[in-house]
Amino acid sequence: MKRIILSSVLFFLTVCAFAQTVEEKATFLTNQMNVLLSLSNEQKAQVNETNLFRFEIEASEKYTEVNLMRQLDLQAPIFQTEKAQAKITQLTTLVTKVENRYDNRLSTTLTADQYALFLQNKQALLASVVSEFGK
Repeated sequence: MKRIILSSVLFFLTVCAFAQTVEEKATFLTNQMNVLLSLSNEQKAQVNETNLFRFEIEASEKYTEVNLMRQLDLQAPIFQTEKAQAKITQLTTLVTKVENRYDNRLSTTLTADQYALFLQNKQALLASVVSEFGK
C-alpha cells in the first residue's frame, strides 16, 4: 500500500513538474516574441497558446526519440538497415509536420510583417529557450 501511495505521489510530482516547465517555456518564448514583434494582447494570448502546443509536442515521447536519433551517429551500421532508415524517415517527417503546423498557426496570428520578422529570428528565439531551460 505504501508503495502505491509513494508511486502515485512521485507520478503526480513528475506530471506537475512537466506541466510547469512546458508552461514556463511557452510563457518565456511568448515574452521574447512580444519584445521582438510588439504583439497585441489578443495576439500574445494566441501566440502563448501556440507556443504551449509546441512545447507539449516537444515533450512527447516521439519527439524525444527524434532528438535522441539526431544526437546519435546516423551513419553507424546499426542505422543502415532498411527498418532503421524507415524509422528515421518517419521521425523526420513527424518533426517537419510539427514545425509546419507551428509556423502555420503563427502565420494566421501574426501580421505579414510580424511573421516575416519572426521567421528571420526563429532560430535565435528558440535558442534563447534552450539557453534558459536547457533541452
